[in-house]
Amino acid sequence: MKWFVIFFLQSLAIGSLLCQNDEVFPLAISREFDAPVTVLMSSLNDGSVSQSVLTVQGPLKPIRTTHFGYTHNHFLGDDSASDSIIIARSKTVGPGFIRFPGGNGANRYFWDGNPPALIRQDDVVTASDLIDPDGSSMGTDELFLLCDSIGGEPVLVVNFSYARYGWGLDRVEQAASYAADWVRHVNQTLGKYVRYWEIGNENYGSWQAGSMVEGELLTGEMYGQIFRVFADSMKSVDPTIQLGAVIYPIDEEYNDWTAQVLPEVENDADFLVVHDYFAWAPNENNITYDQMMGSIVEVSEDAEAVADMVNLYTDKPADHFPVAFTEFNSNTGHREVAMANALFISRVLLEQIMEGFEMSLIWNIQGGVSEDGGSHGLLAQNTPGLPDGAPRPIFYTYWLLQKYLGYAIQRMETNYLHFTAYETTHANGAKGGILINSGQFSRTVSWPSTSSNFPFIHWDILNAENESDKSVLINGIGSPYSEGGPENVESLNGFGALEPDTVTFTVPPFSILAFSRASADTIITIESCEPIVFDGEVFSNSSIQAMFELDESTGLAEAVQYNLIIAEPGNCNTEGCMDPNFLEFNPFAVADDGSCQTPVLAGCTYVQASNFNAIANHDDGSCEFVSGAGCPGDVNGSGFISIEDLLLFLASFGLICP
Repeated sequence: MKWFVIFFLQSLAIGSLLCQNDEVFPLAISREFDAPVTVLMSSLNDGSVSQSVLTVQGPLKPIRTTHFGYTHNHFLGDDSASDSIIIARSKTVGPGFIRFPGGNGANRYFWDGNPPALIRQDDVVTASDLIDPDGSSMGTDELFLLCDSIGGEPVLVVNFSYARYGWGLDRVEQAASYAADWVRHVNQTLGKYVRYWEIGNENYGSWQAGSMVEGELLTGEMYGQIFRVFADSMKSVDPTIQLGAVIYPIDEEYNDWTAQVLPEVENDADFLVVHDYFAWAPNENNITYDQMMGSIVEVSEDAEAVADMVNLYTDKPADHFPVAFTEFNSNTGHREVAMANALFISRVLLEQIMEGFEMSLIWNIQGGVSEDGGSHGLLAQNTPGLPDGAPRPIFYTYWLLQKYLGYAIQRMETNYLHFTAYETTHANGAKGGILINSGQFSRTVSWPSTSSNFPFIHWDILNAENESDKSVLINGIGSPYSEGGPENVESLNGFGALEPDTVTFTVPPFSILAFSRASADTIITIESCEPIVFDGEVFSNSSIQAMFELDESTGLAEAVQYNLIIAEPGNCNTEGCMDPNFLEFNPFAVADDGSCQTPVLAGCTYVQASNFNAIANHDDGSCEFVSGAGCPGDVNGSGFISIEDLLLFLASFGLICP
């Protein structure tokens, strides 16, 4: 009966989510935590008394497959599609949606390598600024090579502005036909079904190609009218594709852009597209940490404003259109590459889910450092002191959320300032959560979600000493460089504990703690770097094995065997020198800490030897000793005492003295 009740309640929860509009962006109803078979047994808290009980509040909001993704810019080039580091790191942050080719570049990108030789007078671009993927930019074939390698799905942005700067009276039809040809090439010729297509990028902005052409400013009404032509052409090729229209999430901005767009596209757009980079200042480094974190409220403001504008400017209900956040990040200078942005992005993405945005694509996968010291890339590029592809702090945010989020989330109430909590529900019924401490003090909180069916707690922690730190830690392991974090985060062991009752967590300052409950119906290996107390008994020997039997009356835990590996450095998240060519080499290290300093120089290190090597620091057993006349040690009479003499001696006299 217990299992039937659980299944019934779970079905009700999933069913209520399925009642929501999932025709454009499907729900991720199968998401669940993949419990590791090996964990580091650890304490859930530091012994502090909990001052806050986490309680769920508000509705359960669905997580969609489209909530995880990023832009892969054309300017990363064809080689990025086969770059082993980019591929490996993209796999680590999980399957996602890959937006291409941009960005501003989308309105200059000619997918077939045939940009026009002449264009109309445009205040932003000339013909020489148009992008040919046959040059240094990435092409469509390479995009699909990348997506096939990492399990990603493309989101393509077509060149809307060609309808503005193209030659001829039929330039709108010409540009729409060109976009339709891309749909035909991708979905029919190549046999790749790309569902999501954006018509242009930020076309409300004066920085975009096509904004001001021969003295004529593009208006929202003009964009909407041209959008309909694009929609007719593209859907005549494939009527199943979903088309996104560019809006701005604040009414009356950019010459009433959205108020003019919506009446034109209300029967043709499948979803609406918004971008936001939140706090802004002429000098981005003048934005304070508090201002940065305070700007997260813009997520809910954007959601409310878009709904109001749909209600006001169309004949549709306020929630008619799915809304996609296809670009977002912070514009905060050096904080973009610090722990501050990891905290910020985690909250922004979770709030986008809570506020009903149905697609979330961060800008972007890889980028260099700008003059103000910032970068939007999850991975480094052309950055002093960092190899290309090194993960930045926000990379670990995406890794944590992909690993621990289920199919839905709810906010959890807490009485701490600078502390945000969300509970997540997995497809198998297990619960988990994301705890974000953006303040400077540790916080101890209790989570009263008990479970006999999922008695284990698994967790990982991303943290730094300060919000401005560019170097971060995952489970105490840092970066071998001056910035970023561990290079192979997927190989690090997470923490684990057996706690079927209320869980009390201590969350460090400036940290994200992601956790999940899990069952244990197979053999589990538990690793600890120090003796542990397990089921009331202290264990300090790795040979111990423990059995837990299922108590039918209480259902406390399922039958399972535990292999305890205690205090063995080879099984701990040990930092050290990972290069065996250096004296400092630590064979147990799983993360390099930059301690490799002294190259190994092999040779004879004994001063008395005839072949002593003064610069050698590692003896290789080659030492030879010159023997005097009648030297008893020179058994074979070679004039030297060597290993051969010892072997001959042992062969002759044995190992036992008479």
